[in-house]
Formats: sequence, structure tokens, C-alpha cells
Amino acid sequence: MEDKEILTTLTQNEKVVFIDEFWGLKLTQKDINNFKTFSEATKLYKLGVRLYRYNLMKKLIEAKKFSSHWPVWLGKEIDDHIKKGLSSTKIMRLILTKYNITIRSGGLYKRIRKYKMLKKITTIGIESTALVL
Repeated sequence: MEDKEILTTLTQNEKVVFIDEFWGLKLTQKDINNFKTFSEATKLYKLGVRLYRYNLMKKLIEAKKFSSHWPVWLGKEIDDHIKKGLSSTKIMRLILTKYNITIRSGGLYKRIRKYKMLKKITTIGIESTALVL
């Protein structure tokens, strides 16, 4: 059976779940193995081939997470990476690799926006004082 046929069968069997504006499929391991895409990945995994996305997901799940603010030392390191111009994805992966800590993208984006805003304000302030002199 092709993936499209299986997907049609699954949606007809009331395996579609709606929560607010999101939807998903409730699947068993048997359902998943019927999909060519998943069954090939499962076979590779059983043979010992580690897939990149699988490894990354496993690291993210097992990594330490902070429920509130980051520690000061971590915030300083993240600020250093932001000042170097690294992307948020690169920063998240560096922290994950170096400390086995998962940081939320929302918090990181806020910090990047704040840094860019402060940089703009500083630049504007210097330009305006230069004009006054």
C-alpha cells in the first residue's frame, strides 16, 4: 500500500485528533511500520545506522532544560555568541553540544532582538552627539 492510501485509511478510521487549532494522527507502531518512509528508517535504526535527525531529537529530549531564566554564566555565553553574529540555530546547537542543555528558541529570539535594539540605540546616540559637536 502506498503512503497516500494508508493516510486516507487512517483518517477514515477516526485516528485524527483535533486540539484547538492543531490536528494530528494517533498512530500505533503497526500503523507507522506500514508507511514506507518510517519503515525504512526503522530498518536502518535496527541495523545500527543512526540517522542525524533521530540523534538530534534524542539529544534534545535527554538534555537539561531550565523552567525559568537561564543562569547568569549561560546568559553571558549566549550574549557572546549573539555578538559574534551566530544564528539562533547555531547557538542552540553549540549550547546543546557543549553543556547538554536545551534552550528555548523563544527566549533566544527575545535576547537577539534586545541586542539588535540596543545596538541601534547606541549607534543613533553616537551619531546624534557627533552632530551636536
